[in-house]
Amino acid sequence: MTCVWDSLIAGIPLEKKSMVTGKKNNPNKKQNNKQKSHRKDTELKSFLKYIQQNTKKTNNVSVNDSYLTSKQIDENFRSIQSLCNSDIYNGYLCSTCDPFLILFCELFECSIFHIYINSKIRYNHVNSKFIVYLHSSETHMTHRRTVPIDNPSHFLQLTERFIKSIKCD
Repeated sequence: MTCVWDSLIAGIPLEKKSMVTGKKNNPNKKQNNKQKSHRKDTELKSFLKYIQQNTKKTNNVSVNDSYLTSKQIDENFRSIQSLCNSDIYNGYLCSTCDPFLILFCELFECSIFHIYINSKIRYNHVNSKFIVYLHSSETHMTHRRTVPIDNPSHFLQLTERFIKSIKCD
């Protein structure tokens, strides 16, 4: 029931992940299932604490090439504040213009390309450093990949390849 949070945490590049979790990730370290579960739980709580402590208005993010109105920005800000105090293990219903995904882009200076069933939603930060590709059904979200942005045309090429890999109409 934490697939949205897990997908976003997976989308954070390693060099930025320690900023959120406070720990360096060592992918070579062997861990048993209990250790992995504890690490995941700790990482999830640290991620949401980071979001809660750094919540801000999202003036630098557009959704499908449209910037949010000041009213939408204010509503999203209030929504995030209440979200961070809710139970993180009961699932999260991600919307097509999602306040949490918008905030993620603002905080990490990234873009998100999200395919929800067959809808393509692009969240774009004006100074994007990387792209997080997400795919969702009605009940589950998965992180597909995170790619650095070398130049603006690279974003379009990567996105076209991602759409083809999903077989989205």
